[in-house]
Amino acid sequence: YSNFGDDYTVMLERAKAKITGYTVSFDKAIVQYPIDDPSPYATYAHAIAYMRAGHFEKAHAKVDALLKSHPKDPFYMELKGDIFEEQGRPKQAMDWYKKALDIVPWASLIHYQVSTILLQKTEDETLNNTQRRFLAQSAIDHLIPARRIDPEHIDSAKNMAQAYNILGDRGHSALAMAEYNFMIGDFYLAKRNATLANRIFKEYTPDKVKAQDLLAELEIILGATGTQ
Repeated sequence: YSNFGDDYTVMLERAKAKITGYTVSFDKAIVQYPIDDPSPYATYAHAIAYMRAGHFEKAHAKVDALLKSHPKDPFYMELKGDIFEEQGRPKQAMDWYKKALDIVPWASLIHYQVSTILLQKTEDETLNNTQRRFLAQSAIDHLIPARRIDPEHIDSAKNMAQAYNILGDRGHSALAMAEYNFMIGDFYLAKRNATLANRIFKEYTPDKVKAQDLLAELEIILGATGTQ
């Protein structure tokens, strides 16, 4: 997706503005992108920097200006959702994330963000088990495409393990946790969870094969380090 056709230079400049907004202090961001710079790149960087500094009203004003000129831009929609999430307003964040996903259903990080909000809702003590299970299943519905698009995203694997645990699905929870453990380098715990998943899944199923493949890789790693 691109609002700018084949103008990859524009996309690159916007990516640079995003990186600046997320990785440097507010003071440094406005040195690189002066506060009186009206360009969309500067506005984007300012919106992110304001959000990170906790100046939410100014952040909203900046992203609203971007959305006024680019009302169908999913990445500005995503930022609008991010600001609401940072404010502790998950319902509004969810609304904007879903608008973005209607345009870019392949945006794995937005799927992950939605799953995080849904799983946070499961911690509400006023909910019954049926409601928690519904939220967990909804999270999985977002995590499946997120992990298919970006299988190496660590936190998506962790969220998937949590969601399946809420559903009482020990096999899929153990497998997702094994993958998470593997990605963070906790190979001993990865082996324990992969072994559990392997015991639970039936023969010749894709999930059992995945667990066995992971165990085989872990055997090599742990054997090489002498920690089996």
